[in-house]
Amino acid sequence: MEVVIVGAHQTESAGRRATTFLVDGRLAIDAGNLAAALTLEEQRSLDAVLLTHYHYDHIRDFPSVAFSRWGYATLSVYCLPAVRDALRSSFFNGVLWPKLEEVPSRDVPALRFCDVAPYRSVDVAGYRVTPAPANHSAPAVGFLVERAGRSVFYTSDTHGGVAGLWEEVQPDLLLVEVTFPNRLDSVAVDAKHLTPARLGVELEAYRAIHGRLPQVAAIHRNAEYEEEIVAELAALGDRLGAPIDAPEDGRRYVL
Repeated sequence: MEVVIVGAHQTESAGRRATTFLVDGRLAIDAGNLAAALTLEEQRSLDAVLLTHYHYDHIRDFPSVAFSRWGYATLSVYCLPAVRDALRSSFFNGVLWPKLEEVPSRDVPALRFCDVAPYRSVDVAGYRVTPAPANHSAPAVGFLVERAGRSVFYTSDTHGGVAGLWEEVQPDLLLVEVTFPNRLDSVAVDAKHLTPARLGVELEAYRAIHGRLPQVAAIHRNAEYEEEIVAELAALGDRLGAPIDAPEDGRRYVL
C-alpha cells in the first residue's frame, strides 16, 4: 500500500497544500487540494473519494474533481449524511455548480453519494474502509483503510478523547491532525483541534492499549505556526522514544 500526503496543511499558500491524501492512486481521502495536484487522467483513475467532514479545507477541490467525471464514469464519494447534505445544498445545487447526481444522466451521473456510519465497514474498490468517530466541531469521521494486511488510519480533524477509539484501530501508519502549537491550547480547545501536547496524551493512551506506537505522521498543520509545531513534535518524539513525522506535501509512505 502506498500513501501519498498530497496536502499536509490546514492553511494553503505558495508551496503548501490543504489536506488531501491518496492511497495507491485509487482512493482519495479528503479533497482540499485534490484537483490542483492531479492531472485529469489521474482524477479519472480514482475509484472513490472518502470525505471526513464538510469544512472547506477538506472539500474545496471536490466539486472540480467530481465535475471531471462528467460523461466519463460515476465518482463514488463516501461520507456521513451530514456531509452529503451540506455538499448538495452548498455546491451541487444547480446554482454554484451543476447537480452532478443528475447529469449527464440519472442512470450514469457524474457523482454518487454513499452514506457511511461509524464502525460500519464497507468494501470500496477492494479496500476495507471503516469509518471511526471524530471529536470535532462539525460531524466528522476518520477512516481506517485496509488491504492485503496493511493499513492506514486518518483521524480527521479531532480534539481526541473519543472513548474506545484506540481499541478499535491498530494501523501501520497513523495520520493525525496537529493544527496549533502548545501555546495556543485554548484556541485548539475552542476549535476542537490537537496540539503536540494533546497529541502526546492520545499517543500515550494508544501505547497503553497496544504496547507500542505505529508510524505517526502529524498533518493539518497551520502554516503560520509551522516551525513551532514541528519543533514541539520533535520534542514529543524524543520524550516518547518514537519519532513523529511532520511530512511535507508530496511525501510517500510505502506500507
